[in-house]
Amino acid sequence: MSPHKSEDDFPGDVASEKPQQKSIPSPGAPGISYYTPVQNYPSGTAADPQPDGRPLPKLFTPLKIRGLTMQNRIMLSPLCQYSAENGHHTLWHFAHLGGIISRGPGLAMVESTAVLPEGRVTPQCSGIWLDSHIEPLKRITDFAHSQGQKMGIQLGHGGRKVSIVAP
Repeated sequence: MSPHKSEDDFPGDVASEKPQQKSIPSPGAPGISYYTPVQNYPSGTAADPQPDGRPLPKLFTPLKIRGLTMQNRIMLSPLCQYSAENGHHTLWHFAHLGGIISRGPGLAMVESTAVLPEGRVTPQCSGIWLDSHIEPLKRITDFAHSQGQKMGIQLGHGGRKVSIVAP
C-alpha cells in the first residue's frame, strides 16, 4: 500500500469545493534579467513621521551629495573578501553584498578592485582589468538597483604591498 494518500482518502475534499485563492499582483523590478519584486520604497527608508510622533533620527534622514540622494546616512564600507577568481566576483560576493544591500544602507561599496592584475593586494582580490569582470559586477549592481539601492566601487592598486598569498 502506498504511503501517499489519494483524493479518495479525504471525503469532501474535492478540487471544486476548495475556495479559490485570490491572486495579489507583485510586479517585478524593471530592467532586471530575473524576477525580484519592485520596491516602492528602498529598504532602510524610515517612516516619516515616526509612529511615536518624534522626528527622524539624523542617521535615517536622506543625504544628498551633488546629484546623488541616499535614503539614509548608513554606508557599507568596502570589505575585502579575498574570494575572487582571477579578479572575477563569485556567487560569494553576490550573496554577501546582496544580503547587506537588501537591508538598506544608503550606499554600498564594492571592495577594493584592482585596475591591473599586478595591482591586486592578493591573487584572490577583485579586479576590473578585463571586460569579463564587468558582468559579475553588473549582476550585483542590477540587484542593488532593483532594491532601490545605490552602489559604488573602490578602485585600487596595491603598489608595493602586493602579495602572492591571501592573508
